[in-house]
Amino acid sequence: MVGGAAAVLVALAVLLLPRRRSAVRVGLLTSSTPDSDRSPGRLGPLEVDDVAATMVLLAVALRSGCGEVEAIEAVARVSDGTVAAHLRSVSAARRWGVGARLAWTTADPGWTSVARVLAVAARAGIPPSRLLVEASRDQRAAELAALDAAGARVGVLLVAPLGLAFLPAFLLTTVVPLVVALSVQVLG
Repeated sequence: MVGGAAAVLVALAVLLLPRRRSAVRVGLLTSSTPDSDRSPGRLGPLEVDDVAATMVLLAVALRSGCGEVEAIEAVARVSDGTVAAHLRSVSAARRWGVGARLAWTTADPGWTSVARVLAVAARAGIPPSRLLVEASRDQRAAELAALDAAGARVGVLLVAPLGLAFLPAFLLTTVVPLVVALSVQVLG
């Protein structure tokens, strides 16, 4: 019984443990999808850390004197996979005259924070690099907080099966024999 309960608890822990990085669904066709499964709008994973790191790279490129579109293209050149594809999509849309807000929507909802920071900086007439770095920090802090909360939930969820398994065993091996022995002495 104890070995089976331990196996169930380990299985629950493995299933309920948070992943190291959370994935955001993206709206671009990526190179990781098989040819037979490719269709416009096919989704692939975009990591929160990737967006945060891209924000910092964009800040560096903007601080070096690049314009917004040139900075996006420069970061796309040094990025891999999905991030590069998204950034190329945004820069292409910008080059074709699409507005900044609409251009970022062509990539993914995960890029909303980048689009928002760039829009706020443009409206305020300030350089966006500092805002991008702060937004990157905020995004990473929020991700760590979400992982901590998920870890706390795992602990709580593991206590319930543990209590349900050991409380009846405790009652049957300790309390019931004590009540039977006392009742025999008192009634006998």
